[in-house]
Amino acid sequence: KGKGKGKNNNNGSSCPTFDDIMQYMEEEYDVEACILMSIGWADQDGNVMQDVIDADIESLQEGVKAGLDEDSINECIDESVMEMEETLGDCGENFSEEEAAQLEEIAVKVASLECFMKNLHEACTNFISTNVYDLVMNALNSGLLTPSG
Repeated sequence: KGKGKGKNNNNGSSCPTFDDIMQYMEEEYDVEACILMSIGWADQDGNVMQDVIDADIESLQEGVKAGLDEDSINECIDESVMEMEETLGDCGENFSEEEAAQLEEIAVKVASLECFMKNLHEACTNFISTNVYDLVMNALNSGLLTPSG
């Protein structure tokens, strides 16, 4: 990470500049940033508003909350950041320490968002599947629904 000499096989025009990456991230995540700001999960500078997020998570159905797995999210974040670093490869050596630190901070924010949303989707899907199954089974057992056949 940061400055350093090494086997830089991607030296030159094939490596994205810091500005290229920043522009790509802005374009790629502009809708997500807008949504996060509008629901209060991020401020205008992109800083995470953890207290708001925690309060919103606390308001979820117990079954959804139970499906959220912080260890799984953290593991996903670590893997995602490593994949981003691998994708950048030797090009990472072209950035100043300040640029590298900023890119890593952004990578962690992006990975955090994507991994949380993936885990929330799984938790919601499992919650809905379980509750719909239970609802149908209760309806069948009570005679409200009869199996067709």
